[in-house]
Amino acid sequence: MIANGMALPSRPHQLRVGIKIRRPAQQSDCIKRLTKRLHRLLCVICLPIRIAVMRTIEVDDDVYLHIAQSTHEIGEPASKILRRLLRLSGATSTPHQSKADAGHELAAAMADPKFLMQTAAVDRFLYFLAVAFTQKRTDFEKVLMIQGRDRKYFAKSKEEVERSGNSTQPRNVPGAPYWVMTNSPTSQKRQMLRDALKLLGYSDAAISAAASTIR
Repeated sequence: MIANGMALPSRPHQLRVGIKIRRPAQQSDCIKRLTKRLHRLLCVICLPIRIAVMRTIEVDDDVYLHIAQSTHEIGEPASKILRRLLRLSGATSTPHQSKADAGHELAAAMADPKFLMQTAAVDRFLYFLAVAFTQKRTDFEKVLMIQGRDRKYFAKSKEEVERSGNSTQPRNVPGAPYWVMTNSPTSQKRQMLRDALKLLGYSDAAISAAASTIR
C-alpha cells in the first residue's frame, strides 16, 4: 500500500506496552510475582487502618459507674480513664492535676453519671441550676435579678415567665420552686448560667467548667 509516496505495510504493527506475551508457564510465573507485589502493597496500605481499629469490651453496670465517676473532664475517653486507674504507662494525669481538677464546687456534680447522661444543652443547663439550688438554697432567689429588657429569665411561676414575652418556653428547675426561660440560643443559656453561678458566689473555676459544657 502506498500513501504520499511512502510504502506502508499491508498490516498495522502491533504495539506492545509494558509486558511481553510469553508462553503459558512464563505467564503463570509472571502472574505469581505480580500477585505477591500487589499483596505487599495492600499490606502496607492497610497497616495504619488495622492499627486504628478500637476494641470493644463489655463491663458490668457497677464497673461502668466507677469509670464514669472517675472522669476528670467532660468527654474524657474511657481508655484514658482506665490508664489512669490501672496506672498504665501513657497516663498523663498526676496526683497534682487530679486534685486541681476536683478542686471546684461543681466537680462532683460533673462526675455524676446523671450529668454524663445529659447530652442536650438545655438539659445540662437545667442540671446545673438544680445543683446550684441544692447547694445554695438560701441564696438562690438572687437569680431573679437576671432578666432581659422585657423578658423574665427566672421567676417563681411558669405564668410569670410566659407573661413577659412570646414563646418563652419556661421549664421548671428540677427540685426547685423556680422556673427559667429556655427558648434562647445556646450561647445565651451559657451566659445565663454564668450570671446565675456568679451571683450565687461560685468560684471562677466552677463557673468556667460548668459553662464550657453548655454547647
